Amino acid sequence: VVFYGEFFTGFWAVLAGLFLYDSAKSIIREIEAARATHVEDVMQLPIGADPDATLQRFVDEVLTVYPQAVFPVARDRHLFGMLVLKDVKLIDRSEWGRKLVRDTMRPVSPDQFIEIGATIPEAHALAAENGCGAVGVIDHSGRLVGFLLAGHQV
Repeated sequence: VVFYGEFFTGFWAVLAGLFLYDSAKSIIREIEAARATHVEDVMQLPIGADPDATLQRFVDEVLTVYPQAVFPVARDRHLFGMLVLKDVKLIDRSEWGRKLVRDTMRPVSPDQFIEIGATIPEAHALAAENGCGAVGVIDHSGRLVGFLLAGHQV
């Protein structure tokens, strides 16, 4: 009877171990796939805000069509900065008709963009650090070619 009980205890331990091993292999495969995925595989086309547009025009013409929390401020694929909606909300609506996007954006800095070829974990880390929650994706000549919001799932 003792041998019979130990056999089933051992059998269940082996079965649980196999299940955990299989789960761990699956998680490792997902992590390796994320490391192998590059920003150009999942980036969005950039919906840019014109630096010379008023905030009112931006809200009426861009935000209503593309509701997202962050927009690259760009013209002719040249990145000027990031327009973060929580910054826009701090400005009184009566000022939106006079205030320009360039006056409200966060000026471009190295932590707001990443080059094509970077991995998704690199882009997510940069987006988490920069306070915008997004990064612009630039090509090797520095032109804006895409946009990636933090938390974008592969």
